[in-house]
Amino acid sequence: MLLTAALSGCFTAPQKNLQASTNPAESEARALAGDQWNRRLAASVLPNVDYPANGPKPPRSAEFTVFMNSDGAITDKALLNTSGNFEWDRAASLALRKAGRLPVIENSRAPYQIVLAIAPTYVTGAVIQPFHEPAARHVTSNPAATYADRVAAAVRPNVVYPKPEEIPGNPGVEFDVSLAGDGQIVAIALSKSSGWLDWDAAALRALRKTERLPQDIDGKVPRRLILTLRPKR
Repeated sequence: MLLTAALSGCFTAPQKNLQASTNPAESEARALAGDQWNRRLAASVLPNVDYPANGPKPPRSAEFTVFMNSDGAITDKALLNTSGNFEWDRAASLALRKAGRLPVIENSRAPYQIVLAIAPTYVTGAVIQPFHEPAARHVTSNPAATYADRVAAAVRPNVVYPKPEEIPGNPGVEFDVSLAGDGQIVAIALSKSSGWLDWDAAALRALRKTERLPQDIDGKVPRRLILTLRPKR
């Protein structure tokens, strides 16, 4: 069983004290490089957005915290600030998943952590950590390094489905899950069927049996999760 999670309501990006360059030429060069990077980000993400052209425009951009390896492959992501439109948040999250990789910014390397703002007509990125600092994350050596992994570890033992190999492919059922501050599951809504009703039902039973989801590494719990559960690991 695989699980992906779009998280909201609990993340705060670390801030760095950055001094602006006093060299006008250097400042202009950095601004130009930033603008070019934003254009490349938009070219990587926006074509993957599946959202109705006549759908309601979000009041603001959806902001994600995104972790990448040096090649730009996305290793983890979470919704940092909602756009005010749940369907746009979901479409933007799925677009990031489809993109899989973001463009490098300098020295042919991608930054380790960024905040990415995704709107219907633009994408902007802000670098939070330019490279991986092992001491900055307490769980880097833990196989369950992401919050999604910890949620999967909590739910997986409660799944009872006798023959997942009989399901063609590995379709996912998607749930909109609301949580209390201590991680207790207070509401579960099916947002997208896997197409296999017996798997949908088994996944729902597993979530209900789980009752409580774990805290993130900062001791907080998101108020809302979008969970995708798949029958095969």
